[in-house]
Amino acid sequence: MSWIAICNIIIVNIIAWLALSYFWSGWNYKVFKPWLWLEMRKRKQLHTDIEAAERATADKNRFYAHWFALEQIETNHIIGDILIAGTEEPDVAIVANRHSPERKLIVIDKFENRTIEVVKENCQGEVTAQQIEIKSPNKQQLQSKLIGNYQLYEGNLCEEVKNISTQLAFISIDSVDYDEVSTTLKHIYPLLSEGGIILLHDYNHTWDSVRSAADHFEAQVPENFVWTADMYGSAVMIKNKNR
Repeated sequence: MSWIAICNIIIVNIIAWLALSYFWSGWNYKVFKPWLWLEMRKRKQLHTDIEAAERATADKNRFYAHWFALEQIETNHIIGDILIAGTEEPDVAIVANRHSPERKLIVIDKFENRTIEVVKENCQGEVTAQQIEIKSPNKQQLQSKLIGNYQLYEGNLCEEVKNISTQLAFISIDSVDYDEVSTTLKHIYPLLSEGGIILLHDYNHTWDSVRSAADHFEAQVPENFVWTADMYGSAVMIKNKNR
């Protein structure tokens, strides 16, 4: 067999493999998306900015957890505004803003990248200090992407969350600081409507501070956190309804 024939066989196989990969990924892409999401997209019931955020995010599970929580408070007619407490991913705020434009969106963040020092223990029992960069969106850029009724609080979460007094339907918390998570949970719980939802990021990750603060809070309320399967292990709580 000539070299030309061998090359042709290789090229044909490569093309066949690429074609198969393309159709498989397309099928796979559809199968592993939530049915409700696909139906609403087919009916053109999704805001284009929400679709864009879904395509852009690497952590699809986390995205759908937020989206379903927003769908749930609308479907169940839960009264209250939306609070984003810490927003390393600005799309979380943008999706909430587009999904529920009639609700006031409240965002609390330092709006500046910062480095924190954490102490970690490895498998050999060695304890070392590590520098971790915490990213935040640019305030002006985020503000330019929001519409309707919203309010941005710039500063420390422990202090700024105390300015919140409105009734809340959905709260997303994204912080790895024990005091920030603990203070936020304690302050917003009385403000959360019955049937309202708390979504806490980084619960099942390497941040012991998040889990410790959440577990301590959980022990003081009748509800429990349910773990989700996103990349960094969020946890969700729904406030009980008094019957």
